[in-house]
Amino acid sequence: MRNRASWMNKATDPVLELLADTGYALPSGVIYYNLSHKEQTDVSRRTVLRALDPLKKHGLVKIADETETYYEITDKGRKYLSGELDAEKLESEMS
Repeated sequence: MRNRASWMNKATDPVLELLADTGYALPSGVIYYNLSHKEQTDVSRRTVLRALDPLKKHGLVKIADETETYYEITDKGRKYLSGELDAEKLESEMS
């Protein structure tokens, strides 16, 4: 079971799942497109963008390519998805 944090929104888990499933670094527009069209997830482009910055800040995703801002999941992100990592504790680690 995943332990979500208060800073997460409804796009957080789908974004991480998509990045984990594809295994590729993707730009935010491609993440949004795949979630809204392929995965039939009810998220807006803005919600996806608002999910990415906190995910990066907390180390669950990282920037793979600065020129195009491609995001990829980190080992910490994979641990969260598997339930091994409590996302609420990430907030206290940052304080």
